[in-house]
Amino acid sequence: MLKLLIADDHLLFMEGLALVLRDRFLGSVIHQASHLREVKQQLQDNAPFDLLLLDRTMPGVDSLQHLQAFWDIVPDLRIAVISAADAPHYIQEALGLGVVGFISKASPPDVMVEAIQHILRGGIYIPASPSHTNGSGTVDKALLPPRLLEVLTLATNGYSNKQIAAMLAITEGTVKQHFHAILKTLDAYNRTQAIQKARLLGLVS
Repeated sequence: MLKLLIADDHLLFMEGLALVLRDRFLGSVIHQASHLREVKQQLQDNAPFDLLLLDRTMPGVDSLQHLQAFWDIVPDLRIAVISAADAPHYIQEALGLGVVGFISKASPPDVMVEAIQHILRGGIYIPASPSHTNGSGTVDKALLPPRLLEVLTLATNGYSNKQIAAMLAITEGTVKQHFHAILKTLDAYNRTQAIQKARLLGLVS
């Protein structure tokens, strides 16, 4: 049984999203919270959740500043940000903190559902929008956290995991973890496909 938590202080949006998700994910249980303290209470009382859909800004606070507090309650909690502000630097900041997706509130319901399905399958969702391109139709490099882009660039240049680890002063295990995140972000099956997709998207040359 799918179990989701929506956290948003815009009640009409939250109710509308909950209705859409109940319709698309039959049998799912949707919990709601309109304040950060309610999010924490829901996590304490009703966890585990398959996914927390978290509004980027809640009353008077930046929700991203509270991510660690949520993970302190549920360490393996998967969190996706939903926001009306979807500029590349907002997306980069959220992904860099460890969320598994960034969903624009401007997206049609079908796109939101597809994004959530992608995340539930283990992927990392980034909106594909003209506002996230650099003017030539390629994806803005800011959409990948800097470290992942660094690893991807070195891999594209032919360096092995061992060589990348030495160059970045990290362990091979960490390089593998970064590449796992890259594969999810680009929805790629392996290293070769990830590099091919990155080139097509203009992330690397």
